[in-house]
Amino acid sequence: MAVLGISCACDVAQVARIGTNVWPGYEPLYLARNLGYLDKEKFKLVEYGSARDVSHAFANGSIEIAALTLDETLLLLQRGLPLKVFLVTDISDGADSIVAQAGIQGIEDLKGKRVAVEIGAVGSYILRRALEKHGISAADVTVVPLSPDEHADAFESGAVDAAVTFEPVRTRLLNNRGKEVFSSREIPDEIVDVLVVQAGYAAAHPEMLRDLARAWFKAVDFLQSDPDAAARQMQRRLGISAEEIVATFPGLKFGDRAENRRFLNGDTAQLPQTAITLRDAMMEMGLLKTAPELGGLSSAAALAEAGP
Repeated sequence: MAVLGISCACDVAQVARIGTNVWPGYEPLYLARNLGYLDKEKFKLVEYGSARDVSHAFANGSIEIAALTLDETLLLLQRGLPLKVFLVTDISDGADSIVAQAGIQGIEDLKGKRVAVEIGAVGSYILRRALEKHGISAADVTVVPLSPDEHADAFESGAVDAAVTFEPVRTRLLNNRGKEVFSSREIPDEIVDVLVVQAGYAAAHPEMLRDLARAWFKAVDFLQSDPDAAARQMQRRLGISAEEIVATFPGLKFGDRAENRRFLNGDTAQLPQTAITLRDAMMEMGLLKTAPELGGLSSAAALAEAGP
């Protein structure tokens, strides 16, 4: 398989561009910037409308670092991109879900219905897993390809019967009489968000990844010690109230030092096993055409250097 050419200025360390879409699990990056933990002379946060846009930007070299779900990372690996996972930002424990219109009581009622999904991103995986767990064929639902920023309008207008979505859109749909019929709580440790870096950049500038990890952990510490204050910082970007943001936190396990050690450190690290399980499931579902090589996928170097 040919490796895609990436126009990465891997010898330039002045500014590392970090791409994200809107998702509470990535908010500690913006919290770190707002609180002065993240050096603005070294790091630039670049906002995109969808995870698919972040993937494209990473693939074409517009950013050095990307915030993605692990399944989206595997899709990039399938394309031959040289990358490393160096930080776990969060594990979804209910913050990703399928929200249906009022009157739809469960997954079984989605047969023959229109479901909004962001194609090529985590939404495709969640829908397939939900249908699989409840014994429903993918052919029984009509997929409506929509980016996450289109979900709320489509739902409110009645253009779709359900949406595979995530916070903060999940809260908006529930506030609009939506009913949650499936969530990532039913598939624990499968929806993992990570920071990935171009492999050449990681090799050339390990100190940048160390500094980013340190800023991340400081922001997570702040969030966990004072969630109300953190939520007030987040509400402008997320577009929901601070109280609603705090209510989303139980649906996320933020990637603090303990979670990162669990996923990245040592011979018993969880991430390689999660990646294998995810790869095999995606192959069975047809979401991956070829099995990407997972050896050397992750590195705990930045975590170790970031300190205790």
